[in-house]
Amino acid sequence: MSFELKVKAAALAAEAVIIRRLEKRRARAASRHATWLAKDTSRTPELYPNAAGTERQRLYEHRTKVVRPQARATHLARMFIKEVDYARVEDW
Repeated sequence: MSFELKVKAAALAAEAVIIRRLEKRRARAASRHATWLAKDTSRTPELYPNAAGTERQRLYEHRTKVVRPQARATHLARMFIKEVDYARVEDW
């Protein structure tokens, strides 16, 4: 069981890295979109919505609200199997 948790922890860490990379890519796209809108005053934000900004927000929320708690739970499970004291694992 510990081996499966180790694989899961590695997969969650890789997922977080990939999501962070995509967030940066979406942030650059949102910045380019804002620059493009600012160049011409006839372009209104209502007619040209910024999909990159909302995608970035969804990615961020997935990383922080789904992936992060799963990674924490996996880490705690691995330490439980190793019989590491909880206070030592959650050492603030």
